[in-house]
Amino acid sequence: MLRTSLDSRSRIPLDSRPRTFPDSDLDEGPPKHLAQKAHTRGSPLSHVAPRQPRRRYAKTKRTHTQALLAADKNDLPLIPTIPNQLSQESRKGDRPPIDLDTSSINRVLVPPDREHSLRHSGHVSYTPAKKLAEELEGWLTASGLAKSSDVRGVIAPHAGYSYSGRAAAYAFGNIDPANISRVFLLGPSHHYYTPKCALSKATVYKTPIGDLPIDQEVNEELKATGKFEFMDLHVDEAEHSMEMHLPYLVKVFQGHSVKIVPILVGALSAENEAMYGRLLAKYVDDPTNFFSVSSDFCHWGSRFNYMHYDKKHGAIHKSIEALDKMGMDIIETGDPDAFKQYLLETDNTICGRHPISVFLHMLKNSSTKIKIQFLRYEQSSQCKSMRDSSVSYASAAAKVDA
Repeated sequence: MLRTSLDSRSRIPLDSRPRTFPDSDLDEGPPKHLAQKAHTRGSPLSHVAPRQPRRRYAKTKRTHTQALLAADKNDLPLIPTIPNQLSQESRKGDRPPIDLDTSSINRVLVPPDREHSLRHSGHVSYTPAKKLAEELEGWLTASGLAKSSDVRGVIAPHAGYSYSGRAAAYAFGNIDPANISRVFLLGPSHHYYTPKCALSKATVYKTPIGDLPIDQEVNEELKATGKFEFMDLHVDEAEHSMEMHLPYLVKVFQGHSVKIVPILVGALSAENEAMYGRLLAKYVDDPTNFFSVSSDFCHWGSRFNYMHYDKKHGAIHKSIEALDKMGMDIIETGDPDAFKQYLLETDNTICGRHPISVFLHMLKNSSTKIKIQFLRYEQSSQCKSMRDSSVSYASAAAKVDA
């Protein structure tokens, strides 16, 4: 059975509070009678998700459509409900990751026990391979970056390429593929709650421009630690945070033999972030390993339930930029504890905060000295009124610090 990736016009963005979506709404976009209202604001955001009616939270076969939330303080899931019914105490918890819509690329998961491919579920929307390759090449060339063998990892966004493709090139454009044989891909979970990290059951990720085999040997090593679970294929299909890095990785490693290790990073407690960082640190010391960390930055606006505005910075978009760059500066210090404190104080809606935190702990516990430097920052739009909304994108390179 073939299933194709969600059209960039049809994904219903998750709110920054837990809510339940019926399968029909997730797969087919907003109801027809609400579709026209969804495009009334003059924002580049694809559409505003309509408020869902109150629904009972019942188990279904497709649990990956259930938006769950975990509280940072005690790492326990909150009861899924409508946003305005949450208590004030619950509102202080861990926000679920939120994104703009994914690009219309197609990823194919090839499970080990099936002959047929499974595509990311949703609308049929094909991006021709030639066009996709040309767009990626154009953005990589425009970045003007020189490839460096000292670059051992990147932090890059995962929104649709029409929004974040150019910004992402400033991360992937640094990669020298010559000596790299394995890429660890760390992405946040947008639809599936887990307090752990999860591995893929698939054997290959396929994109329109090439395939990326999954390293089964490393998967078995990680499984043997007893600290990882495996994603259901439906969960794997639904998650776009890692998917949006795949075409860039295929493009950069074209002509080179490379395997990937996708790791879905759940709603981890601070203790578990440190534990996974220590566990994965040994892979940083192997120069043939590379790390691709997926995250967007501030999701601002009423649709995201986050409207922090410090007027001393001027316009709203300048306030957002100052907030993001404060976090970026802390990430560059390599201090995971300072980054955690920043998140607690600002509540900034950085959807990849857990993958970033795990990566910081990995670098802290490795013997190889690596420094992160941000190279690009963009916003999907410049917010000027409280009615606007935007998502921020930041790209960084993690380079060996001689």
